[in-house]
Amino acid sequence: MTEGNRLGIWSALAAGAASAGYGVVQSMQILGITKPPLDAILIFGVSICIATPFVIAMVALHYAVPAEKRVWTHAGLVFAGMYATLVSFVYMTQLFVTIPLSLQGAVPDYLVFKEHSFFWAVDALGYVFMSFATLLAAPAFAWRGLQRWLRLLFVAHGLQAPLIVLILYRPEYLLVDSVWIVTAPVAMLLLAIFFARAKPPAKPVSA
Repeated sequence: MTEGNRLGIWSALAAGAASAGYGVVQSMQILGITKPPLDAILIFGVSICIATPFVIAMVALHYAVPAEKRVWTHAGLVFAGMYATLVSFVYMTQLFVTIPLSLQGAVPDYLVFKEHSFFWAVDALGYVFMSFATLLAAPAFAWRGLQRWLRLLFVAHGLQAPLIVLILYRPEYLLVDSVWIVTAPVAMLLLAIFFARAKPPAKPVSA
């Protein structure tokens, strides 16, 4: 197994676990199990844990597919990087600026993550880019076996971009995009299995 595949396994598992954690934390928030500020700390905390492992997993994928397919993974990697940059900016601001200031009762309104706010829009754009990342990378997988399922999941995850835009304008439709909490962790889990099964490139035979 190559170093890239090992890195891919652990990064995909980390991104998948964080994605699953997001689903759990969001459900707890909706059900009223967690209260402020714990609910915000948890949801922003697990969300930021998705970003970096996802990008690393996409890097590993880029080097795990045949050279002729890498134009697709390269395009996906570019959008993955933009996704991680945008959402990390949002979540770091919320965790280390907005929430501490809110505990002191002195947080400016423009720093608050809420519906139709600046941070709401930036976060949504980040997840649109994440959708583009998986949609563009999907053709790198073959139509057989595990790769077939990965291709379908990457496409399903990518096609959620219009729903994310809809939620940006109509937040009440947030539950419509609940499929995200299934496609993201399952896709990352299967990607980890893909890396585990991947064979290293054949070494050239010396003359």
